[in-house]
Amino acid sequence: MSITLGAIAASRRPKWQYPPPPPTPRILHLPRRPRRKTPKTVAGKPSSSETKKDRKGKLETLFDQERAFTKNGIPIVLLGHGGREELVVEGSERRRERVEEREINGDSVGLGLEEEKWRFQAEMLRAECNLLRMEKEIAVKKLERTRVKVERALRSAIQALVSEKTKISEATNLKEEIQNFADKLEKLRRNLEVKSFKLENTTISINNRLLYKDS
Repeated sequence: MSITLGAIAASRRPKWQYPPPPPTPRILHLPRRPRRKTPKTVAGKPSSSETKKDRKGKLETLFDQERAFTKNGIPIVLLGHGGREELVVEGSERRRERVEEREINGDSVGLGLEEEKWRFQAEMLRAECNLLRMEKEIAVKKLERTRVKVERALRSAIQALVSEKTKISEATNLKEEIQNFADKLEKLRRNLEVKSFKLENTTISINNRLLYKDS
């Protein structure tokens, strides 16, 4: 059964074929160009070739004159068909205009670059100024905080000194009062001793008198 299926699959495979050849190019048979007829020369009229040669010679002379005059910066002299001389400054003027335009464009480009550079430098300076201003504000805030702290410390120190001074003054007053009180006590003790001595003397004298009366 497997052999028959393989044979059927092999028989169904298409055979490889060569690709079709490209189409053959067609040859186009174009008509030939007609020959130019030679113009007949008429007596009394110059031929076109002569006029062309004459114009060519005039153009060459004009170009030579233009080169010579442009070197010296003098206007160009052109000859007309009728033989009349015409002073034309168009070529030199055009060239001058072109040169001026180029210079103006170059100057404008240079000015634009310079302006951009100045703007960039101005922006950088503005940014640096802003940073310096911010740093200044931060430093001022720090100084204010330290100033407040120092003021508080000084106030507390002054208050402590004042309180200690009052205490010291109170202590000195107390000592003086104690000394005065001690002096008063000493005086009182002496007075008491004197009074007791006098009282003893009086009692002795009274007792002696009583004894003398009884006897």
